[in-house]
Amino acid sequence: MPTTVREETVPEATLTIAVPFVRRLIAFHRYRVVGLEHVPSAGPALIVFTHSLATYDIFLFGATLYFERQRLIASLADRLIFKTPLLRDLARHLHAVPGEPEGARALLEAGRLVGVAPGGMREALRPKERRYALDWKGRTGFARLALEAKVPVILAACPRADDLYDVVDHPFTRWVYERWRMPLPVTRRILPRRVSLVHLLSEPIDPPKIAGARASRDEAAAFAAALEGRMQALVNDALML
Repeated sequence: MPTTVREETVPEATLTIAVPFVRRLIAFHRYRVVGLEHVPSAGPALIVFTHSLATYDIFLFGATLYFERQRLIASLADRLIFKTPLLRDLARHLHAVPGEPEGARALLEAGRLVGVAPGGMREALRPKERRYALDWKGRTGFARLALEAKVPVILAACPRADDLYDVVDHPFTRWVYERWRMPLPVTRRILPRRVSLVHLLSEPIDPPKIAGARASRDEAAAFAAALEGRMQALVNDALML
């Protein structure tokens, strides 16, 4: 199904419900963004996030961007979300779209900001012993998207989101994810810790030019590896904030 490109607006009813809750979360976590000026005031960009189990750090970024710059991110979300009642409706109201290349490219061509977390749920489920470490092995689609759409990439690291929960390395969790691609984490907490959260943004990174309209496997892999290296360095810098 083709993605419908919508204007950068949120239904008033959604704002009425969501804004007070989001503002409380921002205050609870003393959330802030460093480098928000790197996001263009108009035009497309691919914003690449680290992925925590809580995930809502990405929504806090999106809300802050909307409050301060009046821009909305169309986040590429797991297909499972769009199969879940209520959650799929909320995701659509917040401009999340299924993580499909054609839809993402159409949004970028329309001048939208598109958000993606390459590590996905696999990265979010990593145990506490591997917190702050990226898990992007084999994930090159985001790099291919930037190369072919010829849009800048902005990296957004929020490593302290990994401290909200302690994920236990459990064989059942791994088995469920590998078998059905479903998250079933084992944690020692129900409610998140009161951790200060900071998103640190990179300056826009222009993708290298490619020979044709389609990026080769090697071109996509090389750009993905370069972005992964820069993101890990950004994570390390963000931990010092």
